[in-house]
Amino acid sequence: MPAGHAATELLSIWDRAYRLLDAEIETPGRAEQRNYARGIAELKKAIVAGIPDREMYYRLGFCYEKLGDHDRALDAFRRAAERGGGDPEWERVCALPYHTGLVLAAKGLFAEAAVEFGKAAGCPEYAAAARNNLGSCYRSLYLKRKAIGEFEAALSLDPQMAEAWSNIGITRAELGDTQGAVSDLRRALGIDPLTPGAAYSLGVVLEARGDPRGAEEAFARAVSACPRDEKAHLALARLYLASGRREDARREARIAFGLMPTLKADNLELDNVLGAPPPPAAAPPAAADRLEKSLARGRAALDRGDHAAAGREYAAALAENPRSVAACLGMAYLCEFAGDERYGKGFPAERSIGYYRKALGEQPGMSTAWFSLGVVCEKSGRYPEAAEAFEKASECAPGMRFAWYNCGVCLMKMGEQGKAEEKFREAVRIDPDFAAARCRLAEALAARRDFGGAIAEYERALEHAPAAAEAHFGLGQIYRLRSTDRRKAAGHFRAYLELLPAAADAAEVQGWIRELEE
Repeated sequence: MPAGHAATELLSIWDRAYRLLDAEIETPGRAEQRNYARGIAELKKAIVAGIPDREMYYRLGFCYEKLGDHDRALDAFRRAAERGGGDPEWERVCALPYHTGLVLAAKGLFAEAAVEFGKAAGCPEYAAAARNNLGSCYRSLYLKRKAIGEFEAALSLDPQMAEAWSNIGITRAELGDTQGAVSDLRRALGIDPLTPGAAYSLGVVLEARGDPRGAEEAFARAVSACPRDEKAHLALARLYLASGRREDARREARIAFGLMPTLKADNLELDNVLGAPPPPAAAPPAAADRLEKSLARGRAALDRGDHAAAGREYAAALAENPRSVAACLGMAYLCEFAGDERYGKGFPAERSIGYYRKALGEQPGMSTAWFSLGVVCEKSGRYPEAAEAFEKASECAPGMRFAWYNCGVCLMKMGEQGKAEEKFREAVRIDPDFAAARCRLAEALAARRDFGGAIAEYERALEHAPAAAEAHFGLGQIYRLRSTDRRKAAGHFRAYLELLPAAADAAEVQGWIRELEE
């Protein structure tokens, strides 16, 4: 049987077995049924067997793209292009540059991606999508007038492409045409209310145009469509605070900070105002003005990375008001650095902890401050204090998954596997896709010899994150030490090394694989 015929037959069997069809005929209802990691394994076997044709490499790249492994996807697509030889009869001739462009854009290589999308634009089936993506590349390259031309070309081919209407609206706003931007963004949402970024961008434009009510409606629409959009929650908190709706503002700010604790560093004043008890007495106007100016200059210095200037300003603010929560948090954040390295060797952890505790003494309900205190304590090896701080953060913001997770990590280091297990279970209850928490939960289960439960959690982690190397390592260890299934153990260790070829324990794991295969 000729090699080409064999390759075609194998691909047909592979498609039937793993339901891995091509991108251009993919439907959302079937996407969840696909096992791309298994598909990669089977394709690599076929390639090693000696029939590596362009179809194989195209589909291999497609699987890697779906798993977010853009480097391997790009390599496979380039190998497919080499074997295509410019053959216009090859049915993938348009799909290949289109998907190559998607991967290059995901890697931030917008100029190279634009070339590929330009090729794909010549194919009627891909023309509209390719023009839209080409416009996005031009926008990222600051060629915004050129970007608008491509978005318009995409819409002339497909007037119902919501993403293109959203993109052209965002680009018009960046060029100062806010009226046109509002019209385009509303058109996008009229076609598809869930168009990514459209509702949030509409809120930003309406707020800039002095329409807070319209902006509030748009931001509320954004969080309804994507409840985990921390930017939209934060924008709503600011609007609510400006209109005097403090409880609504407090709710939205807590959600935003819970989703992304690092937002605290850029929004100290919002966290402080929302969590602060009424001041005992109004400060003299002149002193209050000096305090606000020092805090503003401190934040500006932080924004430009000038830690020395920020330290001077926050110290000046504390001189005006030793109870200033914003100044305490600013100083605590600065103390997390050793030179330019955050949590670097020798960073002044004690000072940082002192400032966080001082701020929390004034405002004990700040979940983000408790979380940051926990991180500093953990980095300095003070695990009981860290666990306590993370627990406080989770009490203030029950939906903060990382607070539960980090608390569990600290408890594991303290030998409290049972308590840690409870924390990890809560983290995965909040976010079932939280693969790292599932791996830690599996560790806790294995520690109490529940190997069946540990295996189940590791496998669930891989369902949500096929590139979770730690899950492969954990499964390999369980199968190596606790069962007779040497083949599974070796397979998971190989997967671990494929994902982390430069791992510190790579040589040791290679040795285990050799032992298992003997």
